[in-house]
Amino acid sequence: MKKLLSIVVLGLLLSGSAYADQIGFLCKSNIDSGKYPLVIDIDKKKMFRIGTEYEIVHINEGYITGKVILNESTGRNIRIVLNRYSGELHVNFYNTKSVTSKDYSNSYETKCTKAKKLL
Repeated sequence: MKKLLSIVVLGLLLSGSAYADQIGFLCKSNIDSGKYPLVIDIDKKKMFRIGTEYEIVHINEGYITGKVILNESTGRNIRIVLNRYSGELHVNFYNTKSVTSKDYSNSYETKCTKAKKLL
């Protein structure tokens, strides 16, 4: 009985760290032929893309959404939405100070693939 209890307790302790690692993606830019990294840390609710840290504001079965405020005074924001099934990353620029509150004129999409960890 003690062995069974210790196996169950150990299993529960070790299973919590299964999703603790960061997940890395390589996203192909539509503007040039280069690729850039996208790192997602679900535990810390952060996404990192091209030197910018995004706060994860929504996670569901199909999408992970992150947001960053670029400039408080002008209200310039970026919202990124990663499709967890297709790997498409939608990058939306918008202005919260505008009348329509959304300006998607500079928005674009990229295709991301899961990166292999080299080290």
